[in-house]
Amino acid sequence: MTTPSITVLLDKLQERGLLLRERSKTDGRGMSLSLTKQGLALVSLALKQLLAGDDELLENLSAGERIILTELLHKIWQSAK
Repeated sequence: MTTPSITVLLDKLQERGLLLRERSKTDGRGMSLSLTKQGLALVSLALKQLLAGDDELLENLSAGERIILTELLHKIWQSAK
């Protein structure tokens, strides 16, 4: 993602009240980013929905099969680097 694209994305998140941008206290050239309470709530909701989707997708796998799947996916990810 290019710098202008990131700036546009950050602008949109800030306009939605999800993100705060402030000048860095240690480096005046930089910006400090933090999530608002609303931003944290959205992240929490998204994580809950993601985990529920994972559970639904994997419901037919045993605990052992889930471990094997995780190991295989990790191996694929490592070889793609």
